[in-house]
Amino acid sequence: MIFIIPIEVKKRELLSRLYLTYNILKKKNNKVILSKSRMVLYETEKMKNVVYLDKSISTHKNKITEKILKKNFVSVIDEEGPLNNWPELFKEIRLPKNIFQKKNFLNYFVRNNIEKKILNIKKIKNLHKVKNLGHPKFELLQRPIIKIFNDEVLDIKKKFKNFVLINSSFMKDSIIDF
Repeated sequence: MIFIIPIEVKKRELLSRLYLTYNILKKKNNKVILSKSRMVLYETEKMKNVVYLDKSISTHKNKITEKILKKNFVSVIDEEGPLNNWPELFKEIRLPKNIFQKKNFLNYFVRNNIEKKILNIKKIKNLHKVKNLGHPKFELLQRPIIKIFNDEVLDIKKKFKNFVLINSSFMKDSIIDF
């Protein structure tokens, strides 16, 4: 099987996509094409029986996704952070329900069961296509892989001494009650 993996933002995605590639290649008879995000997109629709592992699905990509799905397969590992931080409008735009119903749409990979529950609440049909895979960028934080960042961590500590890093997202509808 041939997997096509786009990379949009090199700094954000390259290492996790390389790790994903490594894991795909460990399986027998798989090939991977890593490409600048949309450079390979229009070539993919000319190919046959490949898996396009997209970084998102959304209503604005419906036409190209439909073209790819005619002769190929699509799976998604979304790069835009946990679904529970998405406002409702974002969910409507980035989770078009019609795609989940397509025969050649294989999987939408989520980080955890909370995200799967959100998709269930959104009444996504074919919920069996939603798989709890985690995310390759979080796998990079596990031992022994995390050691590859040791030099970078030391450089940051040397440069900034004592500091507190606060990563945040304060969108209006970011909290969901279950």
